[in-house]
Amino acid sequence: MHTSIMKQPRIQKNMHPLLTTTLLLIFVHCTSSNTIVLDGLSSSERSTVYICETTGICPSLTCGSNSINVALKLSELTTSKVDVQNIHLTDRRCKNFATSTDLLNVEWPLGLGICGTELIVNTTHGVYKNMIYLPPDVSQIIYREEIAINVSCTYPLDMLTSLGTVLWPIMSYTYIIVDGKGEFKVVMALFKDASFLTPYQENELQLSTQETLYVGVFIAEGDTTSFNLVMKNCFATPSNNVYNPVKYHMIKDSCPNSGDNTIKVYENGESSKGRFSVQMFKFIGDYSRVYLHCEVHLCYKLDGTICKPACTNKLYRSASSSPERSIISLGPIDRAVSVGTNGVGKMSNWNMMTFVGFILSVYLFF
Repeated sequence: MHTSIMKQPRIQKNMHPLLTTTLLLIFVHCTSSNTIVLDGLSSSERSTVYICETTGICPSLTCGSNSINVALKLSELTTSKVDVQNIHLTDRRCKNFATSTDLLNVEWPLGLGICGTELIVNTTHGVYKNMIYLPPDVSQIIYREEIAINVSCTYPLDMLTSLGTVLWPIMSYTYIIVDGKGEFKVVMALFKDASFLTPYQENELQLSTQETLYVGVFIAEGDTTSFNLVMKNCFATPSNNVYNPVKYHMIKDSCPNSGDNTIKVYENGESSKGRFSVQMFKFIGDYSRVYLHCEVHLCYKLDGTICKPACTNKLYRSASSSPERSIISLGPIDRAVSVGTNGVGKMSNWNMMTFVGFILSVYLFF
C-alpha cells in the first residue's frame, strides 16, 4: 500500500513587510487600551465629577487647588482584574497610592512635570493632563485590554495656577493660623510683567536697575470668602536678615512709598491677593543682592471692616492690630551686570584682561 504524505507549506523566514504590518496591527488591536476620559473644572468647593464607563470602573475626579485626586473603588478594580499594587501615572515612579475602606485615592500635587503632568495654557485657562494606567492582574493567564484613565483639570489662569507653568518658580510661603477659621497658606512670588501670569524660575532672575520687578502675594489655601489679604509692610534688605537695619520700604503702613514714583500698587486689601511693582535698585555700599520681605495680615471682611487702605486719608487705621499676620521673605535677587562694566562704572575683569593683552601685543609687535 502506497501512502502519500502531504507536505506542509514552509513558512518563509522573511515575510512580506505588508503582511508583517498587518499582523502587528491585528495584535495591537487585540490588546489595545481602553481609555476612560475624565475632564474636570476647578472650584472653591473642590467639586467632584462622577463618570461611569463600560469598563465597569466608575472613577470620581476632584480638581483641587493644590492637587488632583481620582478615587477608584477597589471592588470594581478587582472585578476588572486590575493589578492594584502597580497602578501608576505617566511617571511610573508615582504609584503606591493610599487606600481607605473600598477606595483607592490616586492623588498627586498640581504642577507642571509632577508625575509626568502636562500643562496646556491659553490666555485665560490652564489645563493639567496626566494618565492613570491600570495594568492587568499578573495572576491571570491572558488579557485583552489595558485600561487607562485620561485625566484633565481646567483652572482659570491666575497667580497660583501660573506658578505651575514653570518647573522651579521663585516663590516662598508662610502659614497664618486664625482662631476658629483654620490655617491659611500665603504665597509670595515674582513675575515678569504686569499680567502676573509669567513667573520667574530659578537661575533666571537677574535684573538690571532699568527693569521692573513684579511682586504677587496671595492666599493659596484658606477661606478666601471671609478674608482679604493686606500687604502691611513690604521692604527690601541687602541680606536675608529681615531685621537688617539697612532696608528700603516699598509699602509702609499698607501704603506705597510716596518718595519713589516707580512703585505701583495694583491691589491691596481688595481680595485674597496683593500685587505691586517697583523698578529694580541697588543698595549703596558693598552689596550685590536684594531680598524681599512682606508683612501681611488677614482682614476679616464679613464684620464690616474696610480692608482696602485709603492711602490719601491720614486718619486711615487698618486692621494691622489683628494677630493674624506674618512676614514672608524671598530672595536673593541678583543684579544683572551691564556689558563692559560691573555696574558702577568700572571696567570688568574680562575687559581689563583683554585691554592688557592688547597693550602687550602692540608692545611686542613693535
